[in-house]
Amino acid sequence: MIDKDIVNGKLNPIVAASRALSEEFGINLDNEELSSIKIVSCIFNCDYHEWNLVGYVDLRRFGKKYISSVIFDYNSTAKAHDSWEVNELMFLDFEPKVIAGYLLSHENEVVNYSKVTAIFTLLSAYENRTEVAKAFDADIDLTISDS
Repeated sequence: MIDKDIVNGKLNPIVAASRALSEEFGINLDNEELSSIKIVSCIFNCDYHEWNLVGYVDLRRFGKKYISSVIFDYNSTAKAHDSWEVNELMFLDFEPKVIAGYLLSHENEVVNYSKVTAIFTLLSAYENRTEVAKAFDADIDLTISDS
């Protein structure tokens, strides 16, 4: 977060997330699209001594405006002026088994808090906690409440 993310004297995580989408991916959300940003948690990474917002952006309701080919184009052109920070874009279906499978098979390549952020995000986006739990551990106790 930076000074520009302060609105009316308060830090606004939605403004920060919108700015990050613009800088990293070239996605410039309109005011009516900002509701697609969901902040689900804030975590502290002890290894890097940094705070991180955890959230997701659900752009499906905007149709073809934000499909993967458009975002890939933004990232490979000057629209995303910080795209150099992202080595390679990968587009995965946002489903617990797909996300868990990717993270578990690439654990040595992803940042140390990837599983935590994925679980927080999936739990926020999916009503069925058991589905999220099963995706990350087939031996987990399935008595987890879905409430």
